Amino acid sequence: MGVTTAKYPECKRGVATNFAASLARHSAVSARVCVVDADPLALDVTTRLAARGPAIEDFARPKAPLASALTRVEFPPMAVLPSRGGPVAPVHLAAEA
Repeated sequence: MGVTTAKYPECKRGVATNFAASLARHSAVSARVCVVDADPLALDVTTRLAARGPAIEDFARPKAPLASALTRVEFPPMAVLPSRGGPVAPVHLAAEA
C-alpha cells in the first residue's frame, strides 16, 4: 500500500508507519509487513524506526541484497527498508532524449 497526498505532506509518512505497525500486530501478516522510506529528503521513516542495513537504493543494484537482510523492528514485528538520503538525481525520460 502506498500513501500519497497532494495536501498536508507532513501526514503521509506518519500514517504509513502507523498503518504498517497496526498490520504488523496481527501475527498472520506480521512477517510480510515492510515499511519503505521512499522520501530521500526527509528520511522520516528511517529516523522514526532507527533503521539500519540495506537501503532502498541497494535494491536498484544488479546484486540486490536478500530480503532477509532488511532491518527488523522487534515490536510490532515488521521490516523496514530505509533510504540513504542525499540529493535526488534528475530523471531523464526516454521521450526527452
